[in-house]
Amino acid sequence: KLQEALLAAYDTVEPHYIPEHHHNENVIILGYVNNILERDREDAKQGLQICLLEQFRTFPVTIEDVGEILTGGKIDRLDICGKNGNEKLRVVDYKSGNYSDTTHAKKMSAEWADLMENDEKGYVRQTLIYSHAVMADNEHNYPIEPNLYFCRHKLSDTVSTIDVENETVHDYRTIQKSFYDALLTKAKEVLTTTEFPQCEPGDCPSFCPFFALCGRKPKEY
Repeated sequence: KLQEALLAAYDTVEPHYIPEHHHNENVIILGYVNNILERDREDAKQGLQICLLEQFRTFPVTIEDVGEILTGGKIDRLDICGKNGNEKLRVVDYKSGNYSDTTHAKKMSAEWADLMENDEKGYVRQTLIYSHAVMADNEHNYPIEPNLYFCRHKLSDTVSTIDVENETVHDYRTIQKSFYDALLTKAKEVLTTTEFPQCEPGDCPSFCPFFALCGRKPKEY
């Protein structure tokens, strides 16, 4: 029934899916969903309850002399995994990009020193923000595990957990204070800084949204 379910889902979005025009897209999406369902089928043997899909969750970050800033985003999925006292709350973020050992080292692990500074650590930052945002949903006080699903791969061929300081984050609560403090420091810096350093000459991307602040022309391609 998977194809039937996908066709029903396509009818809810714009522009509408036209089978004879979008065959290739359907094949790709079908592969993504099959990979996800394969993982879910295995997890269901040990207990799996999908709690929410594509819902916004936010939390306040209070910055001195600035005010309260709502931080968060749309969480792809929140699961309860396990049973008989071994449950955990799993925060799932779907990714359509590639996965490799290099990808894992660069994008799925971070040290505190560069977590808020390095663009390549965006996946880690994002999943930790989501994990903080679901704290209010954790009425049973379960461990909160952030996960990244690289949908173009079979989940058995990838590692979905993230690492901070070379430790796999199986329970966000163990690093909650350290992450919130780092987030607060970065948010205050962004919102109170009035001078921004320019990129090195020739490094400005053509899509940079800050030309009005910088005054430098973008690199020509």
